[in-house]
Amino acid sequence: MAKASEQGQECLETVIECRNAKDRTPIIEACLRGYQDAGDKAEAFVARKEIVQELIEAGADPNSCR
Repeated sequence: MAKASEQGQECLETVIECRNAKDRTPIIEACLRGYQDAGDKAEAFVARKEIVQELIEAGADPNSCR
């Protein structure tokens, strides 16, 4: 069971630092866009904040932008 957990953690680390076609990590995208369907600016801010917090807790590097 530990081996599967280690593999899962390695996969998570790879995904949270993976860059898209615009050379952006998920944390950068969350800061820029948040939820597209948020009703107003306040809701969008809260959504972005929650996404970024989750990504950091999962191990994303908040200093990963160039």
